[in-house]
Parts: sequence; structure tokens; C-alpha cells
Amino acid sequence: MTFSADTDSPACTRASAKPQRVRIIDGLRGIAIFLMVFHHFLYNMTYAFFDGSAFALLCRNIYASSLVGDILQPMFQSLFVFISGVACRYSHNNLRRGLAAFGLGVMLEVITCYLLPSVDPVLFDGCQIRFGILSLLGSSMIIWAVAGKVLDKIFFSTMAGVLVPPLLIVLWFAFLRVSGGSYDAEGLYWLGFPSSDFYSADYFPLLPWLFMFLLGAYAGKFIRDGKFPSAFYRVRIPFFDFIGKYTIWIYLLHQPVIFGACYLWFEILH
Repeated sequence: MTFSADTDSPACTRASAKPQRVRIIDGLRGIAIFLMVFHHFLYNMTYAFFDGSAFALLCRNIYASSLVGDILQPMFQSLFVFISGVACRYSHNNLRRGLAAFGLGVMLEVITCYLLPSVDPVLFDGCQIRFGILSLLGSSMIIWAVAGKVLDKIFFSTMAGVLVPPLLIVLWFAFLRVSGGSYDAEGLYWLGFPSSDFYSADYFPLLPWLFMFLLGAYAGKFIRDGKFPSAFYRVRIPFFDFIGKYTIWIYLLHQPVIFGACYLWFEILH
């Protein structure tokens, strides 16, 4: 997931010191956003607009399958956060981008938790987003802006640097289980300790997802410095590398568009 144009940033290839766009990053971002849109469409058909038809049953069965819950959803979520970590290596101002992304996350929380339920509490039941992907990415960018130089010394200045990727992966897996529980703590859901009555349709706490962001930042240095095989910088994924340039707009607009189209069809025209 990216936030602004400067995160679609160039990387220096081995062949030239002139910055060049890394198309495969756009492509992977595009795949992630496509899978997310598909996932949210299935969610809408399963919960908001289920009418018992054969198509609705198919959507519900796909959504409930292990393919979606155990493979598809973790894959696009991890890819979003990882690519955002890579992209922070190319930003001129991670603090500005982080504050803007976090601000959009707050705006979504206000809209989904207060505005929409006040319009129609039945139709918009379950749409609440508290500390979703934008809040996570904004927070992670701010943390990187403040502590990135110190983290780089830990990542690359000692022999222990080779242990950083497996350590981050282990921490991500460990805290992924932790954040899936419930705790007798109010107000710590943003960190990864939700209370028993906490709910969010899009939940990405700092623990464990900050570790995936940092893993992307670690890999991003090698990508930016042209350390990957030269073929990596030439790969393109048609269609996906195009939509990957506009992930922030797709993320902000896809649910209103999908939800609106489903409402028009099932509630008005059907």
C-alpha cells in the first residue's frame, strides 16, 4: 500500500545511476489491491446483501473457504504492509506521508464508527473500522521517520544483521496470535491488545504488523541499492502494475463503489 506519488519511487539499477521505476513493486501492489477488492466484495455479498440466490451462496462459500481465510487474506494483507515498508526507502518525507495516512485513517474511523451508523444502523452494522490499514501504515511511517536511522544501524551495522529477517518474521507470527485474543485492557487495541468488546472490520494493530513493515524496509534497502538480480528490475505485470500506482485511491473508493453498486442492484433494481 502506498500513499503518495513519491512512494511509486524509482530505484537505481545496476546498469545506471539514474533512478528508474521498479515496475514489479507496482505489480505486487496491484495484485494486493485486486485481492483486497475481491475479498471485500465477497464480504459484502456474504453479510450485507445475501439473498439466498445461487450466486450469493457461491460468494458465501468462497468467502468461508480456507482458500480465502487462510491463504488469500493473509497474503494480500502481508503484501500491502511489506511493500509499504519497501516504499519508505524512496520517500523524501516519511513523516509527512505518515501523518497524512494516519489522518485518513482517523477520518475513516469517524465515518464508519459514527457517521454511517447514524444514517442507517442496520445497513451499516459491522462496517466500523478502528485502527485499520491506513492507521497502521501512517503510524509505521512516522516511527520510521523518527527511528529509521537507529534501526538501520541495528539492521546493517553488525553481524547480527543477518538475523533480522527471521527475527522479524518470528515476531510477526508470535504477535499475530496475541492480537487475535482479547484482554482486560481498554484503549490498547491500537497496540495489539483488544478488549473483549472490541470490534473492527479492518484491524491492523502495530503488533504484529509493524514487524512486517520493518521487514519491507529491510528488503527495501537492497532493492533501492540495486542488489537484486537485474531481471528483477525489468519484470512487469500488465494491468496489475498499472492499478498498483493508484492503490490509495482504490482503497478509499472501492468499498463505497462496491457497496453502492450492490445496494442499487439488490435493494432498488432487483
